[in-house]
Amino acid sequence: MSILMSCGDTAFGALLGDAIRDNLGLDVCYCPGLTPNEKHLGKYVPICIVLVTNFPTDEDVVTIGCKWEKLFPNTPIIWCDLVGSTDPRHSCLRNTSWLRVDPWCRPFSTLVEGIRQRIR
Repeated sequence: MSILMSCGDTAFGALLGDAIRDNLGLDVCYCPGLTPNEKHLGKYVPICIVLVTNFPTDEDVVTIGCKWEKLFPNTPIIWCDLVGSTDPRHSCLRNTSWLRVDPWCRPFSTLVEGIRQRIR
């Protein structure tokens, strides 16, 4: 299993990636630019973590975060937003489950445990 991860704050993303790798033994692949609106959000930026069991296909995808787009080359843009959105643009891949994440309030251990629960 690999993790395809993007975070608006690269330093935070690197720390989180290290925590995931060290605690869960998962490979972390950083793909910048998956959070298109980060420039408008100031210091509060969504973190996007995508667990892909059959990388680089989109089978068995578990997404933790707020918003992401253009996950794989040559595929349509797929918008995902917070749970409960009724915006028709926010269509999500099948087998996608959500955990609302506030990267500035939750410790790494909480995020790592949330991921651990979803990959068992």
